[in-house]
Amino acid sequence: MSTSRDDYLKTIFELGGADSHVSNKAISENLGISPASVTEMINKMQADDTVEYIPYKGTKLSEEGKLQGAKLVRRHRLWEVFLYDKLDYSWENVHDEAEVLEHNVSDFFIEKLADFLGEPKYCPHGGAIPDEEGHMPSESQKPLTDFSAGDTIRIQRVTDDKEFLMYFDKLGLKIGKKYELKEIESFTNDYVLEKKGNDFAVNLAAAKHIFVDDEN
Repeated sequence: MSTSRDDYLKTIFELGGADSHVSNKAISENLGISPASVTEMINKMQADDTVEYIPYKGTKLSEEGKLQGAKLVRRHRLWEVFLYDKLDYSWENVHDEAEVLEHNVSDFFIEKLADFLGEPKYCPHGGAIPDEEGHMPSESQKPLTDFSAGDTIRIQRVTDDKEFLMYFDKLGLKIGKKYELKEIESFTNDYVLEKKGNDFAVNLAAAKHIFVDDEN
């Protein structure tokens, strides 16, 4: 598989394509590639039996595609853990480095890396790391925007987007911490989180990148 196809498999997997259909528009936006290019690649991947495409519904990974996608996500997120935990990379800078490293080592090396790191379950951004057989720990799929004022939530993971991660850090929010959704501002649409008397105003665009568990 070429790096390009690997990127498609990983992206479709991360967008939920192991269990449901993903639109070509979502794939296009995530990869920053034209819709026409996505359509062309999906056609090729259908011929390889790694995806199943239904017009107007989208693309879903085949059983083989799921295994390959999980393997790629495992490689990528293990490298992110290594860079963040062992080399002191900031979490907004691990993605690009991991993109390069994930394609250039053997499966044997990856399993040695996993053992060295203590078989981590989550990457620095809270994304679940599949095990060697492709099984994943639980991972929140609910964005902050699905919740209402008065709800108590715990931030479980965030989107791996450099500009967003810098914004998240600037706000002072933390993965794994519990907050009350104090209010949703009617004019600005900011989601105001509160913890120990401190307020954190999250704009609407950023709220869509924060995935949480309901703690009510």
